[in-house]
Amino acid sequence: MIRVLTTRSLSITLDGIAESVQLQDGRWQVKAKPTGVQVLNVTTTDGTSGSVINSPGKGARDVQTQSAVGQIMRPGDVLLAASTVQGGTQCDEMTAVHVVPDFDVLGNPWPMLPDMLAGPALGRRNPLVDFLRTAFPIMGDRVNAAKLPSVVDVESLPVQWAAFGKGRPTFEWLESKFNFIGDVGDMWGVTGTPVSQVEAYGRQFASRVSTALVMLCSTAPAEAKQRLAVRLVQAGIDLLGAFLDGREQESDGGWYMGRKACVVFALEALGIPKHLWPFALRGQFQEDLAYADVGPWQWGDTPGWRFAWRGRHRERFWLHLPPNQWTTSGGEGGRNEVYYTSSYLYANVGSQVGTALAMRLLGLTHWMGAAFDGFVAQWMTQPTPPGVVAGMQSRGIALPWGSDYSTDRAQDFCAAAWRKYVI
Repeated sequence: MIRVLTTRSLSITLDGIAESVQLQDGRWQVKAKPTGVQVLNVTTTDGTSGSVINSPGKGARDVQTQSAVGQIMRPGDVLLAASTVQGGTQCDEMTAVHVVPDFDVLGNPWPMLPDMLAGPALGRRNPLVDFLRTAFPIMGDRVNAAKLPSVVDVESLPVQWAAFGKGRPTFEWLESKFNFIGDVGDMWGVTGTPVSQVEAYGRQFASRVSTALVMLCSTAPAEAKQRLAVRLVQAGIDLLGAFLDGREQESDGGWYMGRKACVVFALEALGIPKHLWPFALRGQFQEDLAYADVGPWQWGDTPGWRFAWRGRHRERFWLHLPPNQWTTSGGEGGRNEVYYTSSYLYANVGSQVGTALAMRLLGLTHWMGAAFDGFVAQWMTQPTPPGVVAGMQSRGIALPWGSDYSTDRAQDFCAAAWRKYVI
C-alpha cells in the first residue's frame, strides 16, 4: 500500500506499508509488508530535501545531501528525511520513519500507539542497535514524571525574569527545543542538525539540557513535566544509537556538550538496570574528555580543589598549574591555554551548571562523572577564592565565576537554583 507520511514541511512517499502511526514528536512508525517498504519519494515545502537509511553514528553525511529513493527497508531500518532552509544548505527540519517488526522477541504483537517511544533513529544496523529497535517496544508510560524529584521551587528563585536574556523558562518552550533533535553529525562544521528544532553547538545545546533538567526537578506538577521528560528520553535513545555505532565526540571549545546528560537521563527514566549502563555509556562523550581529577591545585589558595577543565582533549590540563605556566602562543589553530581560559571556560562550564545540579538531585552524579561535577562545584564556589581571581587577572582574564550560561533565555536560572539547593 502506498502512503504519504507528512510532517510540517516534509512528505515521504512509501510503498509496502501494512500499518503506520505518527508518534509524539512527529516521526513515524510503520510495519512492512513481506516485500519490505520502498522509498518512492521525499519532498519538502522548504528548500531542498534528502534522505538516508540507517545514518551511521560516526562520520555521517548531512541527510539533505543524500537520497534513499528506490531503496527497500526491512524491520530494524530507520529512514531519516530532512529539508533545508529556503535558499540555503542548513537543515531546517528532520524526521524519521522506523520500520518495526510484527512481533517482539517474545512473540507479542508489536503495538502501534502514538504515545510510544521509538528505538534509536541514529546508527547503522548492529546487534546492540537492532536490539533497541526490534526486541521490545518502548511504551510511553515507561517514562513517569511523577518519579522525578520535586525540589526546585522556580517561583522562589531570585531571578529578574524581565531582564534581557532572563526570560522565564517554560515547559512549552523547552518541548519545542527537543522535538526530534536529529543530531546526525559527530564533527565540527556539519549543517545537518535541524536549525528549527535544536541548537547544534555544544554550549547552546548544553544550556538547554541544563535548563530542561532543572525544570524536570522542579515542584511543577508531574503532568506539566511529562511531555518534556518524554522528549528528553527520546533524545537520549536516539543519541545512544549513534554512540553504540561508534560515535566518538571531541572536546574542542564547545563541541557537542550536553549529549551525555540526555543518555544518562534516558537510562534512568526508562528504569534500565544499572549493571547494563556501562554498555550504553561506553561511547566517547565530550564530558569524559574535558574534565579530570588532576590532584590539588598549585595556586590560588584553593584547599580541596582538585578538578580541572581543558578546552581541547588533545592537549594537557592546565588550570591547576600556576597561571604563569599557561601557554600564550602555539596550540592547534593558535588557540593557547590563556585563550581557551578567557574565551571558552565560562560558556562551557556555565552551560553545565543545571545539569550538574539535576544529576545530584537525581542521584546520578557517579554516571555523569565525578570530575565533571567537581569542576562545576569549583566554578560555583561562593565567594570565588581571591587568589583565583587575582591569578586570572595576572593573565588578563576576568570571568564571571558562580554564573551560568544560557543562549536565549533562562540566564541566571540554573545558577540561582544551584545556590539555593546546593550551597
